[in-house]
Amino acid sequence: MNGEDNITFRRIIKYIIDADSYTHGMSFDAFRRDNKTISATAFSLSQIGELAQLLSEDVQDANPHIAWNRIRGLRDNIILDYEHINLDIVWEALHSSLPVLEQQIVELLARE
Repeated sequence: MNGEDNITFRRIIKYIIDADSYTHGMSFDAFRRDNKTISATAFSLSQIGELAQLLSEDVQDANPHIAWNRIRGLRDNIILDYEHINLDIVWEALHSSLPVLEQQIVELLARE
Protein backbone atom coordinates (compact mmCIF):
# COMPACT_ATOMS: atom_id res chain seq x y z
CA MET A 1 0.00 0.00 0.00
CA ASN A 2 1.39 3.37 -0.95
CA GLY A 3 1.14 6.55 1.10
CA GLU A 4 -1.77 7.90 -0.94
CA ASP A 5 -3.77 4.74 -0.32
CA ASN A 6 -3.09 5.05 3.39
CA ILE A 7 -4.37 8.64 3.41
CA THR A 8 -7.40 7.68 1.34
CA PHE A 9 -8.29 4.85 3.73
CA ARG A 10 -8.08 7.25 6.67
CA ARG A 11 -10.38 9.69 4.87
CA ILE A 12 -12.86 6.88 4.20
CA ILE A 13 -12.86 6.00 7.89
CA LYS A 14 -13.58 9.64 8.74
CA TYR A 15 -16.68 9.60 6.51
CA ILE A 16 -17.80 6.29 8.02
CA ILE A 17 -17.53 7.79 11.51
CA ASP A 18 -19.38 10.91 10.36
CA ALA A 19 -22.23 8.90 8.83
CA ASP A 20 -22.53 6.80 11.96
CA SER A 21 -22.68 9.88 14.17
CA TYR A 22 -25.51 11.35 12.09
CA THR A 23 -27.76 8.34 12.64
CA HIS A 24 -26.62 7.15 16.06
CA GLY A 25 -29.67 6.18 18.11
CA MET A 26 -32.03 7.03 15.26
CA SER A 27 -34.72 4.67 14.02
CA PHE A 28 -35.28 4.08 10.33
CA ASP A 29 -38.65 5.84 10.57
CA ALA A 30 -37.03 8.94 12.07
CA PHE A 31 -34.26 8.77 9.47
CA ARG A 32 -36.60 8.65 6.49
CA ARG A 33 -38.42 11.77 7.75
CA ASP A 34 -35.23 13.78 8.39
CA ASN A 35 -34.03 15.39 5.16
CA LYS A 36 -30.94 16.91 6.79
CA THR A 37 -29.77 13.52 8.00
CA ILE A 38 -30.55 11.92 4.65
CA SER A 39 -28.49 14.59 2.89
CA ALA A 40 -25.62 14.33 5.35
CA THR A 41 -25.41 10.57 5.17
CA ALA A 42 -25.83 10.52 1.39
CA PHE A 43 -22.93 12.97 1.13
CA SER A 44 -20.75 10.78 3.34
CA LEU A 45 -21.64 7.67 1.33
CA SER A 46 -20.93 9.43 -1.95
CA GLN A 47 -17.56 10.62 -0.64
CA ILE A 48 -16.67 7.08 0.43
CA GLY A 49 -17.47 5.86 -3.08
CA GLU A 50 -15.50 8.69 -4.63
CA LEU A 51 -12.49 7.96 -2.44
CA ALA A 52 -12.70 4.24 -3.23
CA GLN A 53 -12.15 5.17 -6.87
CA LEU A 54 -8.86 6.82 -5.92
CA LEU A 55 -7.35 3.72 -4.35
CA SER A 56 -4.63 2.06 -6.39
CA GLU A 57 -5.54 -0.97 -8.47
CA ASP A 58 -2.90 -2.93 -6.53
CA VAL A 59 -4.74 -2.35 -3.25
CA GLN A 60 -8.12 -3.14 -4.75
CA ASP A 61 -6.83 -6.28 -6.49
CA ALA A 62 -5.10 -7.44 -3.30
CA ASN A 63 -8.36 -7.10 -1.34
CA PRO A 64 -11.15 -8.66 -3.39
CA HIS A 65 -13.06 -9.42 -0.18
CA ILE A 66 -13.94 -5.71 0.00
CA ALA A 67 -17.02 -4.86 -2.05
CA TRP A 68 -15.39 -2.16 -4.20
CA ASN A 69 -18.04 -2.37 -6.92
CA ARG A 70 -20.90 -2.00 -4.44
CA ILE A 71 -19.17 0.96 -2.80
CA ARG A 72 -18.68 2.73 -6.12
CA GLY A 73 -22.13 1.71 -7.31
CA LEU A 74 -23.85 3.26 -4.31
CA ARG A 75 -21.93 6.45 -4.94
CA ASP A 76 -23.10 6.46 -8.55
CA ASN A 77 -26.72 5.90 -7.53
CA ILE A 78 -26.59 8.77 -5.06
CA ILE A 79 -24.86 11.19 -7.42
CA LEU A 80 -26.78 10.34 -10.57
CA ASP A 81 -30.27 9.96 -9.10
CA TYR A 82 -30.32 11.64 -5.68
CA GLU A 83 -34.02 12.48 -5.93
CA HIS A 84 -34.86 8.78 -6.10
CA ILE A 85 -32.35 7.13 -3.79
CA ASN A 86 -33.65 4.07 -2.03
CA LEU A 87 -33.55 4.88 1.67
CA ASP A 88 -33.72 1.18 2.57
CA ILE A 89 -30.43 0.66 0.75
CA VAL A 90 -28.88 3.75 2.34
CA TRP A 91 -29.97 2.58 5.80
CA GLU A 92 -28.59 -0.91 5.18
CA ALA A 93 -25.30 0.56 4.03
CA LEU A 94 -25.08 2.78 7.09
CA HIS A 95 -25.82 0.04 9.61
CA SER A 96 -24.55 -3.13 7.99
CA SER A 97 -22.02 -2.42 5.27
CA LEU A 98 -20.11 0.54 6.72
CA PRO A 99 -19.17 -1.15 10.01
CA VAL A 100 -17.80 -4.09 8.03
CA LEU A 101 -15.90 -1.76 5.68
CA GLU A 102 -14.45 0.16 8.61
CA GLN A 103 -13.21 -3.07 10.20
CA GLN A 104 -11.69 -4.23 6.91
CA ILE A 105 -9.85 -0.94 6.49
CA VAL A 106 -8.63 -0.93 10.10
CA GLU A 107 -7.21 -4.41 9.53
CA LEU A 108 -5.48 -3.32 6.32
CA LEU A 109 -3.94 -0.30 8.02
CA ALA A 110 -2.79 -2.43 10.96
CA ARG A 111 -0.79 -4.60 8.56
CA GLU A 112 1.18 -1.61 7.33
